[in-house]
Amino acid sequence: MLDDLKLWVRLLATAARGRMQYRVDLFFQILAMALTTAADFLMVWVLISACGPTIGWTLAEASLLYGVVLVPFGIVQFINAGFERFHDLVRRGQVDLLLLRPRPLLVLVAGEDLPVRQIGRLAQAVAVFAWALWMIPLSMGDCLLLGWAMAWGVVLYLSFDVIRAASAFWTVEGSEMWNVLTYGGSMAAIWPAEAYRPVLRTVLLTIVPVAAVGWLPVAQVLGKDHGFPAWVPWLAPTSGLVLSGLGLWLWTIGLRRYASSGS
Repeated sequence: MLDDLKLWVRLLATAARGRMQYRVDLFFQILAMALTTAADFLMVWVLISACGPTIGWTLAEASLLYGVVLVPFGIVQFINAGFERFHDLVRRGQVDLLLLRPRPLLVLVAGEDLPVRQIGRLAQAVAVFAWALWMIPLSMGDCLLLGWAMAWGVVLYLSFDVIRAASAFWTVEGSEMWNVLTYGGSMAAIWPAEAYRPVLRTVLLTIVPVAAVGWLPVAQVLGKDHGFPAWVPWLAPTSGLVLSGLGLWLWTIGLRRYASSGS
């Protein structure tokens, strides 16, 4: 396990060095990503200004939720891009070459790429989160709950990527469909669940549990009435563990049934 972790770090470092060869281009890519994601926060700002009093959330509170959701998402987008490209690897027959290497395919795919431009997404989310922490006084227990939720948020979004990659063993044309789960899920999670109908809120808490690692813990630390016992916001983020198990199971089953492309 430790050797695999070291290999993953070395692969990412190699990918990063390749990206750093064109530093001016990389700078503008990072800037463009930061500005693009800033537009998402601008939308939150506008809608909270208009609808915030109706659902009982201020801009600072919505910013805290934004950070709790998108900092983990940004981390995963930065370190886990190989799984996004896995459908293309299968289509081009490059998986066969990876299988020849005496290392777990999961590790090799995870280290396939490091999109440094995603630093822009992550930095923007961190900036919003830091501003929210400055605006809202939180206790040590509140900070622990948010940190706990964000750690499990990383696990959850990693699990989404593994599930999406595993689907390539059955079909190489379904990558766009899974964007609804990853990008769509993260965008749905940055909004307070009070803005959704009960049925959709239940879906976001259970089936696609992005609200379980975002809205529920944040509502707890802000003293919002979320309708659950106080221990549930601590337990709910571990739903990422269930999905990670599902993702690894699908990956194992898919790898067993994988037929070589003949390359």
